[in-house]
Amino acid sequence: MLLLIRPRFFRCTYGESCLATKNSEVNFSISNIKASGYSKFIVAYEVAANVYNAGETADLSAIKVVLNDKEVVAASKVVSAANKEANIFYSMQVEVEVTGTDASTLKFVADVADNTVGFRLYNIRLYGVEGGTAPEPSGSELFISEYVESFKGNNKYVEIYNPTSESIDLSGYSLKMNTNGKKEGEEIVWTSLHNKAFTGTIEPGHVVVFANNQAVNYAGEVVKCSAMAFNGDDAIGLFKGETLIDLMGTQGVQEKFGENVVLRRVATVTSSPNTTYTLAEWHEVKLTSAEDDASVGISGLGSHTWSKFDTYK
Repeated sequence: MLLLIRPRFFRCTYGESCLATKNSEVNFSISNIKASGYSKFIVAYEVAANVYNAGETADLSAIKVVLNDKEVVAASKVVSAANKEANIFYSMQVEVEVTGTDASTLKFVADVADNTVGFRLYNIRLYGVEGGTAPEPSGSELFISEYVESFKGNNKYVEIYNPTSESIDLSGYSLKMNTNGKKEGEEIVWTSLHNKAFTGTIEPGHVVVFANNQAVNYAGEVVKCSAMAFNGDDAIGLFKGETLIDLMGTQGVQEKFGENVVLRRVATVTSSPNTTYTLAEWHEVKLTSAEDDASVGISGLGSHTWSKFDTYK
């Protein structure tokens, strides 16, 4: 699966003008997307509704997705003022079968009659899933591509990606955590997230998903790790031998960087790990319920998305 446009962030804060104020037509587009050769796409995005007043409800699927004139409607998601869901962003996704071109246009539309409260649109992503040509892996070293710390239970996952052109033996690598930023003097204290050495290989362009022994939400192939018990304030490190090569969170400091969230490496990071935790390299999805854990919490596991195109206006 290949990301065809970099995530677009159009989030409005309270008091600013929204993408579509109430009782107005929604008509937003991204044009000149290079998608030639693709015949099936996934459009992923997040929507919030301004259901602030008593009795107000809205169906987030009122915003329809149009790709190259092919209109698709997402599954219904009704939000309400009664449930205190005003301005809470929910993940939406549709599949579109249409011929891609090098001047493709993605639109989000809604009639005035369907927009009685006002909507906000955020984090738009377009993936090509059939056809096209994916870029060849060209990175230098394994890196962490996804992290999941669930809202409920022990559905904790760490995914590692191989961006190189060669198979890599995992026996020389390990995952460790710096619990609560623990230090002994000036020395960072790292403890292993797994009780056995890694084995096997990771192929070019593939991932390996490591999971807490009690994790149950993700049905794909995983490597179970009994010590994978991070809690959102424990920095996670990928080590090659005894050398730290990739980092999530700030080592030596206790801070809640990753509590009840999914953190996905943004698709433009395609080559190398980073021993400095850099927020711009990660896309965050908050998990606010067990239902989130079982849906958006695992939706990105099992593959890592590359960004090939970044052409839009």
